[in-house]
Amino acid sequence: MHRSSPEYIQIISDLKGRRKELRLTQKEVAESLGKSQSFMAKIENYEQELSVTELFQLLKVLNLDMSKYFTKTKV
Repeated sequence: MHRSSPEYIQIISDLKGRRKELRLTQKEVAESLGKSQSFMAKIENYEQELSVTELFQLLKVLNLDMSKYFTKTKV
């Protein structure tokens, strides 16, 4: 397991939950991204991290609102 931030772990947990809510298999989601089922398994098991592009694609496939994960914060 990668040493992922709590925020990243929450995002992946949300994505996995949404996939299951939609009754989609890892293979179905992976194919819509042009990836293999093992890619999704590695993501959901925190063995591999998503790139920003992959994250945006996955949010779109799962019909999730990107703004939930990308909000403005004061620095």
